[in-house]
Amino acid sequence: MRRNRMFRCLVLVLLALLSACSTVPVQPQPGNDRSGLFAELAEVEKSFAAMSVQEGMRKAFIHYFADNGYNFDSREDPIRPRLDFPKLPPQTGSPRYQLDWFPVYTEVAAAGDMGFNTGPYRVLDNRGENPTSHGYFFSVWERQSDGNWRVTVDIGTGSTVPGAEQQRLTWTAPAPSGYIASVPVENSREIDVLRQHESTFADALADNGLAKGYRMYLHGEAHLHRDGIFPITVTRDIIHYLNVSQGTLSWRPTLVKVSTSGDLGYSWGKYSSGDPKARGHYCHVWKRNAKGEWKLVADIQYPVTPAPD
Repeated sequence: MRRNRMFRCLVLVLLALLSACSTVPVQPQPGNDRSGLFAELAEVEKSFAAMSVQEGMRKAFIHYFADNGYNFDSREDPIRPRLDFPKLPPQTGSPRYQLDWFPVYTEVAAAGDMGFNTGPYRVLDNRGENPTSHGYFFSVWERQSDGNWRVTVDIGTGSTVPGAEQQRLTWTAPAPSGYIASVPVENSREIDVLRQHESTFADALADNGLAKGYRMYLHGEAHLHRDGIFPITVTRDIIHYLNVSQGTLSWRPTLVKVSTSGDLGYSWGKYSSGDPKARGHYCHVWKRNAKGEWKLVADIQYPVTPAPD
């Protein structure tokens, strides 16, 4: 036991040194105003939603998803709309329903190559009336080689209360992080660092429990999305929710990516929470704080429908 603890401590020390070596100066610098990037990505999201309503979800998803973009729902495996939707039988007649949404929060990496949007969605009938379901979407975007933004992760959670009716929502952008990446980072190295950071986060939950473990890793602007509830965006409320939830949580990253500025990254994969039936898809988005530490700024889970017994 003591040997295992010593080994873990050594790993943590080495990771801290590696992360410090890859950290670049934190001092604020002129020209770090990203308001234009935030507005740009929010407008792209709005255009995506408008195409979905006007021309149908299938056409919009094919247009706005990247080739390697994934949509996650209750199915066991995610789908790639840009590649999978064209293989479906041609759509005849009017769509049976409309999918509409709008962003209320946007984050973008300093390099302008990665970001995310989140906000309420609703499913309407084909006349654009009578909402049948609603919830919150979460989309990760990456700028492609042609300069266009495309979706690489699309994962949402349902809600029992329509978001737009629960409170008046307006679009916002995050406060400046204070972290400045002055030169492009060594991307493969940063991905390894963030992947290992995911592992130490999981260890912290196993050793300290959900609430205490999360408290150690949460960013001050963290968003927690769980199916069936309104997203939680206040740290003390997140901790309270996790205290009530208790239980265990583990996950296995399938993909980890980091922006070229090294200030934003994400992972997605499968999670489980003790009960074999309580499992599904997850997405973590990480943001460096002013000290250059990776902190969890978004945590989304969507359960997989259990197979019939």
